Amino acid sequence: MVRYVVRATALALCAVTMLSAAPATAAGHRDWSVVTRIDTGTRIAVYGTRRSRPDACDFLSADEISITCTAVDSSTRMVFPRATVREVTVFEEEHDYHIGTWIAAGISIGLVAAACVLNPLGGVMVGAMLLGGWSAWADMHVQFPPPPGPRIRRHVVYRAPISATP
Repeated sequence: MVRYVVRATALALCAVTMLSAAPATAAGHRDWSVVTRIDTGTRIAVYGTRRSRPDACDFLSADEISITCTAVDSSTRMVFPRATVREVTVFEEEHDYHIGTWIAAGISIGLVAAACVLNPLGGVMVGAMLLGGWSAWADMHVQFPPPPGPRIRRHVVYRAPISATP
């Protein structure tokens, strides 16, 4: 009975670990009020409905009608009517928190150890799955050598609803 409980627990932990490693898709935001609360001077990118490339600018203000900002390479003032805005992203400095990585590594080592105690072949299989998951994670998140300066990420703050009519 105890062996069954240990196996079920190890299997449940393995399933949770594998499911938590699945990539999540960002749905974006549909709330325009988030755009109106962006700090003045924040670097943003505005994707318009008529252009495939974004316009990068420094945020000045936004209201229910439009976004106003200045172009990055000049002091040209740009105004984007809300009806023409498809997406707004904010450029943020990416923080590098390692605590989650270390927790996941500890859980992985514990799972492999538990699987090896129960069945050496099972331990090898669980270890191979976790090694594959860690390899995929590192491929997406680790750059070697690290780029100079702060790492910047783009964070979507607004995405216009997709209209039903073309």
